[in-house]
Amino acid sequence: ARSVGGRSPSRPISVTTWRCPSIRAANCVVRGFVINRFNGGTPFSGNGIRIVAAGNAIIEGNYIGTDINGTTALSNGAGVTMEGPSNSNTVGGTVATARNVISGNGVGIRMLVGSAGRNDQSVIAGNYIGTDATGSVALGNGSGVVLTDTATLTTIGGSTFGSRNVISGNHGNNIGLRALELTVSGVVIQGNFLGTDVTGATPLGGIHGVDIDTSGVTTRFVVGTGIGGTTAGARNIISGNSEVGIRLSFDLSNATHIQGNYIGTDVTGSHSVANGGGISLEADPTANTIGGSVSGARNIISGNTSFGIVMGFHSSGGSNVVQGNFIGTDVTGTNKLGNGGTGVGVVIQPINPSDVQIRENVIANNGGTGVNVTTNCLGCRGSGLVISNNQIGTDLTGQIDMGNGLDGFDTELKFNSPLHVKHLQTLVDLQKDKTFDYSGRTNEAERRFQQRPRRRLRPRQLDDRHSRQRQAGPAQHRDEDRH
Repeated sequence: ARSVGGRSPSRPISVTTWRCPSIRAANCVVRGFVINRFNGGTPFSGNGIRIVAAGNAIIEGNYIGTDINGTTALSNGAGVTMEGPSNSNTVGGTVATARNVISGNGVGIRMLVGSAGRNDQSVIAGNYIGTDATGSVALGNGSGVVLTDTATLTTIGGSTFGSRNVISGNHGNNIGLRALELTVSGVVIQGNFLGTDVTGATPLGGIHGVDIDTSGVTTRFVVGTGIGGTTAGARNIISGNSEVGIRLSFDLSNATHIQGNYIGTDVTGSHSVANGGGISLEADPTANTIGGSVSGARNIISGNTSFGIVMGFHSSGGSNVVQGNFIGTDVTGTNKLGNGGTGVGVVIQPINPSDVQIRENVIANNGGTGVNVTTNCLGCRGSGLVISNNQIGTDLTGQIDMGNGLDGFDTELKFNSPLHVKHLQTLVDLQKDKTFDYSGRTNEAERRFQQRPRRRLRPRQLDDRHSRQRQAGPAQHRDEDRH
């Protein structure tokens, strides 16, 4: 292996050069450097370390984007850039001496498709990305880790303690996955602290903890992402982010498994370290699973400022499952740790989604409705929407009252399209002159259209009527009176 560096990684050496370290051969090691101020004069145009079409590189024990103490930002355009085909590279490691501090840059780590191919099977583990060298103070990059058009089977973190990245304090997303030209598949995000300090108890921030975005893409997917897992070591703490803990957006964000994470709580699952919201599935992501049928898959989605989970469908999204989670309670399922808004919200837009399942969750102590289903069109019906076997408004045992702030379950119909708004305005105008009068919320039928006044008869008409009644006799008289 080719090695660069020569002092202990715990005491990095500082190098001044006009060109950043660029790796173009296999089996290289960069260890023990302070690398800063490669910015090319414009944001994102320089790299602290650049790996181009090379494999099996090891980047460990460096301060990238900071001073020699790891406490002051001295920005590179990007901390570490991997351009494909660059396979099986490792940034960091599982021991403390392998840890990189990658902070203060335009972006911490980015993986890009290269002219000759993509990045596969790389590992990012054990680093501080967006904090100082102690892991307790924010020293943010523009974004933490960004994977674009690449990263098949890439792992961020791992299930062992030493694999944990602290990716927090960044000014954009802490982790972002984006497909533009190639499908991103099989990314594993495990065991990280995303938005908190190294203790998992203090918020350092970020916009989204994990953001998977396929907006503007027609043929490329982000598919098969695993966030968390069913063992304690695989659990991510995704808390302290200003917007959403996990966001999946658009219909090519598919087959994501979100399992075993604490989202909005501290590392114990007992105290709030709020995100703006918990998990958001926006604009039709399909075939995603939040939780699962085994206890290890349970997410604790609690303590967030607004919603726990929200799912919005504009066209064809569906086959999403929310199962076995605690939403609004602590890790025991018996103590209150509510989200500020709705526990689980499903918003159905003009075309019908299918097969959305919300089952076997504890949904309690949230500030809004436990489960809210909203549609804004008359033709929407959301076929296959199943809500079953949940504890809504009680603890895990079903014995302790832990009611949500509004209803346990609520269905709401909204009208937002111009045609619907015009129709409703017409009804309002008719009501003003009492041509039409809306009234009541019961099942009783009540005629509310204005009736014409009965015609008053003149005196001669009354005399003629009485004369005919006398001639007809008593029986016909009674029948006519009834008319």
